Amino acid sequence: NKKQHDNGKWQEIKTDTWNPKEGEMIEGKLISQKHGVGRYNQNMYILEYNSKKTIIWGKTQLDKLMDDVDIDDYIRITFNGCIKTGSGHKMHVYNVQKRMD
Repeated sequence: NKKQHDNGKWQEIKTDTWNPKEGEMIEGKLISQKHGVGRYNQNMYILEYNSKKTIIWGKTQLDKLMDDVDIDDYIRITFNGCIKTGSGHKMHVYNVQKRMD
């Protein structure tokens, strides 16, 4: 075991996961995106807002929209609920906006 050298102030890093209800939105700066994460090979996006980091797990339609978002872009994601696809699967539907100023 290494001893901790406590020569200053420490801030605990916390990351929440976004589990939205229909109509909820989240906004922030995209600081990271990873592909093929976890057992389902999902995309993972990390937004930062007011020094708080939040993980957003990718879904099929969201991933397509996020193709046009770059690291450091300030974005807003709205969860619009689920629809049934022609093949009978449940699809999560999102709206993504990028701040242009």
